[in-house]
Amino acid sequence: MANTILPFCLLSVLGIMGCKTRSKLPVIQVQVNASFQQPVQMSVCDFFSNGCALDYIDTAGVKKVFHVIPGQLFSINKDTNWFLFDTDTITIYNRNGYTYINTQNNENKKYNEFLNRCFEMKASFNNSYTIYFLQHQDSIIANENFIAQHLSKNDSFYRKNVNQLINNYDFNQKIKDDLLHYILETQKLIDEYYYLTESMPILDSLGLLNNRLNDYINQINRQKISIFSQGDIALLISNIAKQLTKTSIIKLKTDYSIRIYFDDIQHYFNKQSICYDYLVASLYVHAQRKKIKLNGTLYRTLKREAVKSIFFKYIDKSTLAETDKLKDSPKNKNLYDIQFHSQDFSEIVSQYSDKPLLIYFWATWCLPCLKSLPEIVDLKKKYPDLNILFVSIDKSQDNWQSFLFERNMFASNQFRRNFANQDTIFKKILTIPKYGLLLNEGFDLNLLDEINDSTMHRYLTKIKSKF
Repeated sequence: MANTILPFCLLSVLGIMGCKTRSKLPVIQVQVNASFQQPVQMSVCDFFSNGCALDYIDTAGVKKVFHVIPGQLFSINKDTNWFLFDTDTITIYNRNGYTYINTQNNENKKYNEFLNRCFEMKASFNNSYTIYFLQHQDSIIANENFIAQHLSKNDSFYRKNVNQLINNYDFNQKIKDDLLHYILETQKLIDEYYYLTESMPILDSLGLLNNRLNDYINQINRQKISIFSQGDIALLISNIAKQLTKTSIIKLKTDYSIRIYFDDIQHYFNKQSICYDYLVASLYVHAQRKKIKLNGTLYRTLKREAVKSIFFKYIDKSTLAETDKLKDSPKNKNLYDIQFHSQDFSEIVSQYSDKPLLIYFWATWCLPCLKSLPEIVDLKKKYPDLNILFVSIDKSQDNWQSFLFERNMFASNQFRRNFANQDTIFKKILTIPKYGLLLNEGFDLNLLDEINDSTMHRYLTKIKSKF
């Protein structure tokens, strides 16, 4: 499935299709089975221009739960895409270098199978289209229907094959109609825009871009938007808005920038249109998520417009929450491992009661810590009997995991502090890097601000004399 053309899709627009409105967003449970040799990287698209990327390594059976808008896309290892339209449990695993997905929802499986077969069918045309349009930019500039006319040459052949393919599935007539419209109509519009982007710099320099984009805005507003097409339409709207406003919503950081963007939306898009509704809802969600403080008049106006949007049903606590964060919990023990399992610091240390143990307190954002990391690794080479535990003071599990993944540091001796659990030992760690040496069979740690060969030699000699 081509990531450039098909990023994600969502639930039917309220009032346009007549589909049943969902009172709650579906819950997707994702189980990841990965190994150090075959890691899994998973990214989750988001309807309102947000998302997350997660790295899994040495994580057999780890589970994550997401609230998703139907049709949201999971991308695994950047080469396997999977759409989820309803509550489901999926398992992602890597075998012999290939990524596999199992799902418990058979409808999800059938939809994905049909969509993938359609995209594979079209893939043979895509390369030739790209080359052709790059060679005929002058014609695209002269004739605003040039792209559509050329794409229609294979249209009847493609339509015939898609119609034959869908008869192999037991979809009801409503689903068949929505799927066919998405594949044959919405995707055609997406393709036209995709190939048009190759000529956009030239069109912009000639002053023709706004007229061409206005034509696409009108086509979008006339589209039938189904559960299968809404996501692509949303992405298309975002891309067109970015071309017209010269920026994207996710880059807005201040009250002033949001005000200017809101003015641009009202200038380029008609109120109560599909395009205007989506952009206003996205702008409202962005301001809420990023906690951008808006002045009273701007906030009330933006919220009033968002409430009238057909997309407002997606703006709830589940949508506004940062779903890509593994959050610390006071119900858990005071450490997390790389699989986000909570463990007790004293229980881990007690396993080394008769062995030499160095505990390195550090963080990925601490420059002195990063400079000291190679020295800690060298200590293990110099003193093979020395055991080392790494305890990170990072607040983000995802950032910490990503750091370890990038540097091949994933191992069973890596832990991160649970900030929601106020343990006595961490109250003593006021600065980092900090080094802890286990002195006896109890839980007596000697905390040091620095460590060197002479310190380690004395420590190891003392420990060996005891045991």
